[in-house]
Amino acid sequence: MSGYFPQGLLVQLLLLVTWIGGLLMIPAVALLHLSGSDTAATLVLLVVLWCYVGPVPPRGPLINWLNRNLSHAFREESMLVEGGELDRSAPFLLAFHPHGMFSWGYFGHGGMHLALNPSDEVLPPTAVTGLITDVLVMQPLWRFVFIRWLRVLDSASKPAFLRLMRARKNIGLLPGGFHEASISELGKDRVYLKKRFGFIKYALQFGYGVYPIYTFGESDTYYNPSGGYWWRLKLNDHDVPAIFPIGKWWCPLLPRHDVGL
Repeated sequence: MSGYFPQGLLVQLLLLVTWIGGLLMIPAVALLHLSGSDTAATLVLLVVLWCYVGPVPPRGPLINWLNRNLSHAFREESMLVEGGELDRSAPFLLAFHPHGMFSWGYFGHGGMHLALNPSDEVLPPTAVTGLITDVLVMQPLWRFVFIRWLRVLDSASKPAFLRLMRARKNIGLLPGGFHEASISELGKDRVYLKKRFGFIKYALQFGYGVYPIYTFGESDTYYNPSGGYWWRLKLNDHDVPAIFPIGKWWCPLLPRHDVGL
């Protein structure tokens, strides 16, 4: 299905607002308090606390809405499966590349897709759990929407990874991480796999099938200035992103929509 409509823009905004907005909430509390706006600081703090411990609505309506409208987020959206369907008789690990700026390929074809995560309130054993950096796991808005509400993500830390494997849970992974995001360049397909074979070791150890998945068009969603990789990759070693995404001219953080994924 193809086409770009306002609902596609709403899907893009959901991801970016939860990502960027959530990262700014804790600093916002401190800045508001220091500026004397204690009432505003208290309100933001209450929202933060609600994200961690407040009630969550049923997951079905939101994930169904996402699947109806993800195809409108870009000019074209399609999937090609080679080698047959997933073997669901054993646990599997889906390795997604490239990471890109905001991982639109995984967002659309991975953890949000109904084929991998049905809209049932009680998720089936075959549901796929995506793994992300702890920076996002603990970030309030992201945690509320994708971990507590949709229940499609978990930490990419080694203890969490092994916990899921011991429980025989299906896993979605972006092995390249922030390093792969840093080397992303418009119009070029690049992956970062140096020293990233640990997941293969554990997949063999726990009897997981590994399926590589590549999103063509991910690198076209943003312009990311190249160069300076020695210091950018050093920052990535400490879970600090070093990307400079330029998407839409009127809002650089939003991806270009005139691309196909």
